[in-house]
Amino acid sequence: MRQASTDFGQGENTFPVAGDDSTVNIVARVRRRLFLWSKDGLPVQPTTMVTRSVHFVEARFDQQITLDDMAAAAGISKFYFCREFKVRTGLSPGVFLRGYRVVRAMDNLLNSTELIGNIAADAGYHNPAVFSRAFRKVTGCTPYLFRMTHHTRAKESGLRSA
Repeated sequence: MRQASTDFGQGENTFPVAGDDSTVNIVARVRRRLFLWSKDGLPVQPTTMVTRSVHFVEARFDQQITLDDMAAAAGISKFYFCREFKVRTGLSPGVFLRGYRVVRAMDNLLNSTELIGNIAADAGYHNPAVFSRAFRKVTGCTPYLFRMTHHTRAKESGLRSA
């Protein structure tokens, strides 16, 4: 697995994911970067608008969500929502949504043997190819490679501790 960009929120909008980290650390780091941190790593005070839109995504991430839906949940115009969300989180609403869905899929990939296509659908992607592209953009690897790499590591660490 390649080292994704550590300059999150700029360039390709990738999450910082290192190939040598444990699965738990990867998921924790992605979650920390997803939720309310500025580009310089300092916590940002969430506004009611940001909180409402994040809760909206959390409740409906498996459904089709548009920018209009997120702005309506926040109770403001689409233009102002995009600008304010980016200022408050360091992420665009689309990058946040994609990242949230991928983090949820990462958990399922690690904790189930369900088919990747079903995991994609559970994460709100009804096309496995689109899911694979989004997953790769966020993590730097495909869902299949992520699952195989981390299941292998878990088995190896289990054998070593026995």
